[in-house]
Amino acid sequence: MSTDAALSYGTLDTQASTAGIESQAGVTTAMFELNRASFEPRPGAVSASYLASMRSYQTAGQRVTLGLGLQNPPSWVFSLPGSSYVDQNGDVSTEADFVFSQAVRSAAERYLSLVAAACRWRTSGPSGSPRAATAKCSTRPAAPTGPSPGPP
Repeated sequence: MSTDAALSYGTLDTQASTAGIESQAGVTTAMFELNRASFEPRPGAVSASYLASMRSYQTAGQRVTLGLGLQNPPSWVFSLPGSSYVDQNGDVSTEADFVFSQAVRSAAERYLSLVAAACRWRTSGPSGSPRAATAKCSTRPAAPTGPSPGPP
């Protein structure tokens, strides 16, 4: 079986406990879905221990593709003004209101800035192809560097 150096093999929902074994088997890319509540347990506070747990993939020699986890905000987001959708009958949704709540959108923007600051983004891919974003995340949280939440 011939291998192509341009191909990268990875797994979805990669587990830190198996990253080393997968890397030895030729799996070079890990998919890591950020848990926003663990990453940012309080508004603007990044968990250094959570960042350290992300390093196991890189220690195993794998590149990491991040899922940003915006769909599962931490519980403190629901204390923000207008944080939940309310329908015409007064029923309150369990989902965060990214459409009408400026407070929720601002918290999400800050979160993405924190992720971008904690991770050094780079892109890869053959010339002319869509580029995949991968990250090398520091074990120490960094201050946000600007409003850009991801790769250029």
